[in-house]
Amino acid sequence: MVCRFARQGGGGGRPAGITRAGAAVRTSARACQTARGLACDIAECRELPRRARPRHQWSGPGVIIDSHQHFWRLETGLYDWIPPADAVLRRNFEVAELAPQLRDAGIGGTILVQAANSEDELAELGRHAAAAGFVRGIVAPLEITRAGVADRIARMAETPLLVGFRPPFTALSDSAGALTDSAGAALGAIDRYGLALDCLAVGPALGLIPALAQSHAGMNLIVDHGGNPDLSAGKVRGEWRESMRQIAGQPNVSCKLSGLLTRLPPGADRTIVAEHVAILRDLFGPSRLLWGSDWPVLTKGDSYGNWLQLCRELLDDLDEAETAAVFGGNAMRVYRLEDAHDRTA
Repeated sequence: MVCRFARQGGGGGRPAGITRAGAAVRTSARACQTARGLACDIAECRELPRRARPRHQWSGPGVIIDSHQHFWRLETGLYDWIPPADAVLRRNFEVAELAPQLRDAGIGGTILVQAANSEDELAELGRHAAAAGFVRGIVAPLEITRAGVADRIARMAETPLLVGFRPPFTALSDSAGALTDSAGAALGAIDRYGLALDCLAVGPALGLIPALAQSHAGMNLIVDHGGNPDLSAGKVRGEWRESMRQIAGQPNVSCKLSGLLTRLPPGADRTIVAEHVAILRDLFGPSRLLWGSDWPVLTKGDSYGNWLQLCRELLDDLDEAETAAVFGGNAMRVYRLEDAHDRTA
């Protein structure tokens, strides 16, 4: 017997004998309960080789995965980047507020992304994920410049649902633009454990991404927020377009359709957002674009449902398979969410 809420299919993609934490794959009935709010008989799934294990219902074709959302509680003291005068973001954002919006939008799961640069946030992210039941993966903070970064990655890789890291991007290189020794050690460890690297890069920093992708061809890199284009002038800037063209030339790099509305000046024409989405689609194709909300930062620009609807309209000429890829399948593949489900204890 295998999970009665399962669809038979393949899984994994890591070399035989290697798990994300270098330890035995773990799974439990709670994993499927977390995924769908239902009980199941998943214990028997443990006895199957990972590649033969069933895929569970939340990961099926057409399921929407929000590839980029955040939670935070100000009392933790971890989010001092939020200005005191920011009336929109300077408050707590937790599970109870997002959950009904996901239900209304038909979202099947999310990727919870770090919002603080301290690794202390990982425990907080884990608590949010456990309370939510809809988080399918966690992208953790990483302090690149702290000694022993590779060893810390090895320990953090044990964390249930961990699928990647997002370090401060400027910490990866020195003043001459060369990769630092600590960054090299960190990227090597991320690669070894089959985890992804989220790249929150702006302007000239985008130029480092092609070299990272080439030196770690087996690692999935994801450019956050469409490469953070400057939309203030109401036109496509040539520097951004050329940077994204070079990045898109690396087959192991994907790009998130997220965070664009909040790049717009207040009251600006949204046509420029459509132009940037069209360019990203042409460069990366539907097989390497991931839809994400960037909630709650999104709330500075529009509602959750409106952003999802806008992206659907901008991509309405994609066929069914391409649409399913952009709005869920690519996130499943790039973040290896089946492996994360396997390790949920």
